[in-house]
Amino acid sequence: MFYFYVDVGVYADRCATSLADFCNALEDIDTRSIEFHMGRGNFEKWVNSLGEHALAKEIARLNKKASDGESLRTKLRDAVNKRLNRWVYSECNTFSPESLVDLTPVFSVNNFDSFLLKTARAHELL
Repeated sequence: MFYFYVDVGVYADRCATSLADFCNALEDIDTRSIEFHMGRGNFEKWVNSLGEHALAKEIARLNKKASDGESLRTKLRDAVNKRLNRWVYSECNTFSPESLVDLTPVFSVNNFDSFLLKTARAHELL
C-alpha cells in the first residue's frame, strides 16, 4: 500500500492499494504530494516493490527531467497508464470469462467496469 503525504508527517488522506489505484489517485492528489514523493524517490521504490522494475526505472528518469507538480502528474499518469494498458492487453490475449473475477482487486471501482466492457467487446461477448 502506498500512503500519500505532502510533507514529513503530513498525511494527504489518500492511499493506493494497486497500480491502477495509484493511477487514479494521481488524478486529483495535491501536487505538493507528487513533488514530495518524487523528490524522495518514493514512487519508484514502491512501484519497484510491486515487481514493476521497468516502470520504476521510467519513474526515476521522470524525476530527473521533471519541472513542476502538474507536469509530474501528467508524466507519471501517462507512464502508469501505458504499463496498465500493456498488462490489460496481455491479459486479454489469454482471456477466459472466468478469469475476470481474479482481475477485480487490481482495478479500482472507477475503471473496472470500463475494462469489463472493453474486454467483452474485444472478445465479442456483447
